[in-house]
Amino acid sequence: MKIRIALIAICLLISFSGKAQFYHTGDNPWSVKWQKLETSHFRIIYPQGMDSLAIVYGKTLERYRIPDSRSLGMVPGALQWGKTPVVMHAFYGIANGSVIWTPKRMDLYTVQEPYSPDPSPWVSNLVVHETRHLGQMQFGYRRLLKGFNFVFGEMAAGAFAGIYPNLAILEGDAVVAETALTHSGRGRNADFLNYYRMAFDSGDYRNWWQWRYGSQRHYAPNHYALGYMTIAGMRYAYDDTLFTKNYFDYVGFHPLHIGDMQKTIKRDSGMKFKKAFLNIQKSFHTIWAEDEALRAPFIDSIPATTAVRRYTNYYGNEYVHDGVYSVKSGMTSSSHLVKVNADGTQENLGPFSSYHSPLRHYGDTIYWSEHKPDPRWSMRSFSIIRGRIASTGKTFTIGDRHSRYYSPSASAGNELSVTEYPFKGSSRLLVMDNRTGSVKRTYKAPDSLQIVESCRIGKDIYFSGVSGKGIGIYKLGGEVAEMVIAPEPVSLRNLKSLGSLITFTCDRTGTDEIYSLDTKTFALKQLTNTRYGAEDYCFNAKADTLYYSSLTATGKALFKIPTAALIGRNVSFTDVHKYIVAEKLAEQETALAQSAGEAVVGQSPEVQADTSRYRKGAHMFNFHSWAPIYVNIDKVQGESYDYDYEEASTGLTGIFQDRLGTTSGFVGYSLHEDPNDDNKLRHSGHLKINYFGFYPVIEASLDVNDRDAYQYTNRIVEYNGKQSKRTYKSLGNSPYVSSKIRLYVPLDFTGGGWSRGLIPQVNYEISNDRYDNAKVHYDYDGCMLNATPRDTQYGAFPTITGYDSGSNPLMQKLTVSLRGYSVLPKAASQVYPSLGIGAEAGFNARPGMTASFTPSAYLYMYGYVPGLTQVQGLRLTGTFQQQFSTSGRFRENYVQTAPRGFSNMSSAKNYLEDNYPWQMKFSADYAIPVWLGDWSFLCPVLYVRNFVLMPNIDYSVYSDGGLFSTGCTFGVHMANFFWLPYDSTFGIVAQFNGGSMYQKLEDAGYKMENSYVGITFNISM
Repeated sequence: MKIRIALIAICLLISFSGKAQFYHTGDNPWSVKWQKLETSHFRIIYPQGMDSLAIVYGKTLERYRIPDSRSLGMVPGALQWGKTPVVMHAFYGIANGSVIWTPKRMDLYTVQEPYSPDPSPWVSNLVVHETRHLGQMQFGYRRLLKGFNFVFGEMAAGAFAGIYPNLAILEGDAVVAETALTHSGRGRNADFLNYYRMAFDSGDYRNWWQWRYGSQRHYAPNHYALGYMTIAGMRYAYDDTLFTKNYFDYVGFHPLHIGDMQKTIKRDSGMKFKKAFLNIQKSFHTIWAEDEALRAPFIDSIPATTAVRRYTNYYGNEYVHDGVYSVKSGMTSSSHLVKVNADGTQENLGPFSSYHSPLRHYGDTIYWSEHKPDPRWSMRSFSIIRGRIASTGKTFTIGDRHSRYYSPSASAGNELSVTEYPFKGSSRLLVMDNRTGSVKRTYKAPDSLQIVESCRIGKDIYFSGVSGKGIGIYKLGGEVAEMVIAPEPVSLRNLKSLGSLITFTCDRTGTDEIYSLDTKTFALKQLTNTRYGAEDYCFNAKADTLYYSSLTATGKALFKIPTAALIGRNVSFTDVHKYIVAEKLAEQETALAQSAGEAVVGQSPEVQADTSRYRKGAHMFNFHSWAPIYVNIDKVQGESYDYDYEEASTGLTGIFQDRLGTTSGFVGYSLHEDPNDDNKLRHSGHLKINYFGFYPVIEASLDVNDRDAYQYTNRIVEYNGKQSKRTYKSLGNSPYVSSKIRLYVPLDFTGGGWSRGLIPQVNYEISNDRYDNAKVHYDYDGCMLNATPRDTQYGAFPTITGYDSGSNPLMQKLTVSLRGYSVLPKAASQVYPSLGIGAEAGFNARPGMTASFTPSAYLYMYGYVPGLTQVQGLRLTGTFQQQFSTSGRFRENYVQTAPRGFSNMSSAKNYLEDNYPWQMKFSADYAIPVWLGDWSFLCPVLYVRNFVLMPNIDYSVYSDGGLFSTGCTFGVHMANFFWLPYDSTFGIVAQFNGGSMYQKLEDAGYKMENSYVGITFNISM
């Protein structure tokens, strides 16, 4: 019990100081003006000029508010103060949403899902899912937890969401809601639980924690799928309609208990957690096995790719000339474009974007669309068309920083048909030149219809479209769309043309299969019948072989089958598979609604179009959280504090952040001992503010009265014929005031599979400490060295022999730097990326004090190269530092150049810094992941994914020689740490030290150690 209480306090501190809880969504363009729309329970904040879109979202939010609460037991907005802010991000190019509680808000990214949409409008899917999250957050305001909100503000509920419900429970419950309350949802998507289907067929029944946290070796689906299977399984297998309500009730009444989810499952199922979850898995397996028996027999296909050891996917396939072009990614590699030849060999054609459309081609050119971030504003992004000429490898781009182009389809006449999603909503189909991108024709989608993919047959354009009834196929023979296949609640993707046929993938049977539609006879044929689905298909040039991706235990591999062997079965598009578990969920929601005398989902309520201007300036200082202690966020995160009171002390803290992410920071009051007088207390004030609204980000801080200001003075001392410099510190008569400001521009040039960035920055610090550059010359011959002109105990006064005048400026520091990087994303089983390079160069100086403090310039470079295996990797770094003035009293290093094994030899490090104007350091770290099984026996406290062995070497170069440190770190990689859902590593480091300068430092009287053993701990938040 005491342990859990301590952890609650720790998590509150983490939510206070960590980026994981004070969530900065991103930077919106400074030029955007905002409006607000008030509904009964929501305050919708949206970009000016998008009133119609805001009204649609307002109606939908109010429509699903009560239905979303019935099986949860908590009504969104019922227990919190005031209306829930909802921020509509219309300029972001990826469909998503989130509910954040520091400060509380719902963020909705309104662009429609372009590549794999559910068969219902994006606004409905998004609102149902996020409103469920909004309801879940109410548990932090109930019962025994509600008092913490008065003490800590909104960060209390945010911290409780991190401590209690596993992320799988939160997301899985939201997927249950979207499945039960609409005719679609991921619970009715064949691909969503497909890996579990395959795993259970092969007897792969893992425990809950192994499915949740995955493995360094074995693939596991994401937490959305696991959470859905857990909660839907409880509701189906045990008829436990109110499982989520029971769970949150249990937490509210037993906040100090460990394993709340396991205890709720045990209580509701009547059996131990492990057995209950095994029964859930077997219940799903039974359903799937019965379905497979009805669908059998399955087609026999030939593997087109060789077997792999770890999970690898091939997707977006397209046949060009003599091979299949595919995007390959997996647990050991980020996304790459490859060409699979007829004999199964592969050619790696380079990195590829992680968010893109399937490949399409015409002639010698392959086309696709991919996400493109704005260089500066992270909440504005675009989608462009990329092309690659297969014979030469040359690439080109269609679109610019204002494009929202998706899913290109090439055809004769040098034309592309492209889906466009304008910022204000709706969708359009553009016909453009396939090289210049000039738009020839534009077709606006009919009301309430989302255009997804298109293809061309002759002069006619066919497209798939999402409406409130599902996904259908439509024809554009003129200006008006004509329905070809009426919409059904199924998934439909990969729309292509083959002669007079339209081909596509659809999950109408409960698995993804390939279909053809004859545009002359309108006959619909099912071409494949597979156990685990056929996706991302393509025909070869002669159309006598079909290639497709299908799930195996080690990923979605590429298969091929002769076209003559396809089943070609006539089917009806209206004959749609019923998902037994999803139907059960819907029945339960219907029963709950009927017991309340309500419709499951009612009509959208009227929303008044009364809008007003939302002024960012009036909401800059939105205080959402507070604490009855003072905590310095920067000092805790950076561990750079000089005194304990600078990290935390008695006092008060208030945290503010506006809901658009333009301004954030904190104010604080601290009461602590005076560092210069143990009998005196200090009342100190603190302010930190970050402003993201200008092109350069501005971070500024102010600290007042932590101590008295200091006055530093210099002496030139002569004693026994030797001269030395000494600096003295005395207390001033004014309170200490310190201020810092940092300006930086985070430029993002990510594209083509590479994460690229450039960050110029300027840091400036100033305080009312003063440094007197004047020098007083003293002759101490005949008296003790420590004597001063007022000292008499030494028997003689030192003689003042001279005075060098100088200024007495305020202490200040200026650093200018430029950082750049280009790195491949790190795959799940890797410690380091496969390839990458980065560098930072900077200049550091104290203006007005360069005669006493040496300016310095530095260069830091790093790079990643592949190791001997796909999961191993080598990291190389190089550091150079040059101090420009040799006459300065103090040599200030901006970077550390001593080898890592010298970390506990402060006197030796100070000597190196003070005596060598230039310094270099080279390092190499080789990461070797070691898998010894997935250790879940300590769950939910700890889960061990793997171990990491990391031999390393540092070599530092100085003008008199060199020093080296070589050794190894052995760490354990944990997927959670004491209930906190963050990756962490705990390890032991051992180093051996040496080098040509080692003996010189010992001879000079510096304490040296030829070995070092310590521990290391890192937690990623």
